Amino acid sequence: MGIIIGLCLSAILTAANVFSVEVTSVDYRARIDSAVSGISSSPWFYLPYPGQFGTPTFSVGIFVTYLIPTLVSILDSIADYYACARVVQVPPPPLHAVSRGLATEGFFSFLAGCLGVGHATTTYGPNIGIIGMTKVGSLRVFQMFGLQLVLVAIIAKLSACFVAIPYPVIGGITFILTGSFFGIIFSNLNHVNLSSTRNLVVIGMSLVCGLMIPHWAKQNIDKFETGEAYLSVH
Repeated sequence: MGIIIGLCLSAILTAANVFSVEVTSVDYRARIDSAVSGISSSPWFYLPYPGQFGTPTFSVGIFVTYLIPTLVSILDSIADYYACARVVQVPPPPLHAVSRGLATEGFFSFLAGCLGVGHATTTYGPNIGIIGMTKVGSLRVFQMFGLQLVLVAIIAKLSACFVAIPYPVIGGITFILTGSFFGIIFSNLNHVNLSSTRNLVVIGMSLVCGLMIPHWAKQNIDKFETGEAYLSVH
């Protein structure tokens, strides 16, 4: 309902010429027709295959660079497993189940790399927020949801329709889902002794680093010498 209302509002404001027609303008992506051309230019069906972007290569620098976010992703996934168990009110997952989950993520990340897909497989926190909001935690529901994602990925026209959703609509939905997810994460503090100075320092430093490091990186972009990347689209 939120997406539908957002799309209708975007269409009304676009028809009223509230948003700029200049591509470089900040509010251009709020227009309902900002990405319509992508729908017409997309093929109906698309299947990834090994070698679609050329012969696979290996780089030690890239490997080490991606090793760090992979380790962070593992920690994030472990936290997501326990947060999901808390939302659906079941006992925490045993260690062997956590290991299987991480192994599955690693296998599908490897498979994605073999197919030339530009992303890995990991847990997605806002989905836990969806469970908390809808109170629907059925395994069958999320299995069907996964099949729908595969179907949308294969039918490129459907993917383009989702990409064409205006940015403010996507931002609003993400804001709600992510906010709900972080609320669930902070609810785990029920089991933490907040009278302990050590625990308060750990929590406070984590929040400060999470806020300040991205700000510093944005202000000091010249400190990161990552070279140049060339993308050839066929």
